[in-house]
Amino acid sequence: MRTAEQRLAVVRESGISFAIVFPLTSASLAELEWAVEFAAAQAAALLQVRPSAELRDEQMATAWMMVDWLSELQRGKLAIHVDAVPLQLAGGGSPNVVKAESGAGGALSGRDCFASGD
Repeated sequence: MRTAEQRLAVVRESGISFAIVFPLTSASLAELEWAVEFAAAQAAALLQVRPSAELRDEQMATAWMMVDWLSELQRGKLAIHVDAVPLQLAGGGSPNVVKAESGAGGALSGRDCFASGD
C-alpha cells in the first residue's frame, strides 16, 4: 500500500496544483501548525482549513490567530484558507479526495488529511 506522501508525489510530479484539506476540530487544533508544515513540505498550493461546527468561539479565535501567523511564515510558498462556516456538501456526500488513513505510518500516523487536485 502506498503512503499519502507517495500518492502526493505522483500528483506533484504531474505538475497539477493541489490543495490539502485539514478538518479542524477541538482535538486537531493543536495539529494546525503541523498541517501547515506538512502541506508546505508536500508543495501544496493551498491548505484549506475546514472548521467543525463543534468548535467554541475561543477555539475559532485561536485558529484565526494561528492562521494569520502561519500565513505570514508561509507567504509566497503556501496559501492558507479557512472556511468561514463548516462545509456541508449537498446530499451529505464528500469531495473527491485522497485520504491518508490513520495508522498509514510515517508522518501521517494517527492523522487524517485530504488532498484534492484542481
